[in-house]
Amino acid sequence: MPKLLLLLMVFLTGCTIRAPQLAYLFDEGPTQNPLAEYQWTLSYGAYQKHVYAIEVPKGLVFANEFDDALLFDGKEIIRVVKIGQELGFVEVSHQILAVGGVEKVFTTGNKSVMTHQCTDWLLTTPLNYEQQCHTPLGQRYVNKKRYSKSGELVMLQMVLGDIKHSVSITRGLLSQG
Repeated sequence: MPKLLLLLMVFLTGCTIRAPQLAYLFDEGPTQNPLAEYQWTLSYGAYQKHVYAIEVPKGLVFANEFDDALLFDGKEIIRVVKIGQELGFVEVSHQILAVGGVEKVFTTGNKSVMTHQCTDWLLTTPLNYEQQCHTPLGQRYVNKKRYSKSGELVMLQMVLGDIKHSVSITRGLLSQG
């Protein structure tokens, strides 16, 4: 019996278990999503889904498991592969106008579907930019961008042809409502 007591004392004095170690043993693991910093909210009309930002040589691709995908070139969206059932392939090209601003040409497949004229992006408040645009019929709209204090894009809202709805990408998770 004394040998067992001695062995038990040696074992207990050589090993200490602190509360953080116990907490780790019973912890269910990290609760934060490791992809949260790459997650954005994509909206188009009533359609709203999460997308992930993936850096590629031509900019950022925003995509998800529902095959929604669009390409942001560092200034604006230049290509949409698909957004839900609402918006199919659209490519946006730019022609610089002699009078200032740009003409945006919206193309689906090989067919140019419409053109809009827009100002350059203008700083409206310290972190916000706006671009005033109009269609050939004189319908006006505003594209918007917002950046964080560290200079990272946090929101982009753009019309991509049809002015009834704008495409919006906002940094962060979908709202729980």
